[in-house]
Amino acid sequence: MNVFAKLSAGIALTALTSFPVNASDFKVFAAASLTDVMQEALKACTPEGGMPAQAVYAGSGTLARQIAQGAAAGLFIPANPQWMDWLGHRGLIAADTRSDLLGNRLVLAYPKDAGQKPDLPRAGSPLPEGLRIGIGEVNSVPAGIYGKQALQALNWWNGTKDTLVQASNVREILTWLIRNETDFGILYRTDALNHRAVEIAYEFPQDTHNPIRYPIAVIADFDSPEIRRLAACLQGRKATAVFTRYGFWVPVKNKNSD
Repeated sequence: MNVFAKLSAGIALTALTSFPVNASDFKVFAAASLTDVMQEALKACTPEGGMPAQAVYAGSGTLARQIAQGAAAGLFIPANPQWMDWLGHRGLIAADTRSDLLGNRLVLAYPKDAGQKPDLPRAGSPLPEGLRIGIGEVNSVPAGIYGKQALQALNWWNGTKDTLVQASNVREILTWLIRNETDFGILYRTDALNHRAVEIAYEFPQDTHNPIRYPIAVIADFDSPEIRRLAACLQGRKATAVFTRYGFWVPVKNKNSD
């Protein structure tokens, strides 16, 4: 049984009812790694004089479980496809609205205040003793799942029991780095690029982990023309310009859509 099935076993789904949908009735539930960029993208998709939709940021698994329990989320944008699949299997998303919105890369970052970049071993060599590496929870947080895959591919996973410090989302890891509480942190490339307090020590080869994709979908019980228009805009040129500026990979179809 995989982790998503195990988590679902402990969740009692509440009865969901239909609500009249207004802008204040729903929120965009987005992965924590979208914290900096999403509000700007939502503003780009807001008619002049209007109020942008509000966003809630957390680990993708946390958000998915909240949606399953009836949270008023109009859109869901996790940092991996598995949590979208998890909701889809329960009939909680409007399947025809699901699409890949963004992509990212995985990096090992360190605090800029550390001065000199800490030395890293070659692939296959053990990590130095005493290192503290921040990583997302390796069984549920997407960045942690990707990070474990990458560490295993490089033969750095063995011996990390006392090295890894697991977090509930990438923003927590970023905070640790800013405070010099860890030597390294496994982040998305966009997290490191957009924060002056951290530097990239190493970019994991893409073949060391599953492709990093952020799907988007409308939540079935809050489906409406208004929410679908917002989803379409986030995949259009105005929002794409914002995402690209922050360093995200954007599918070609989004770059060419209005």
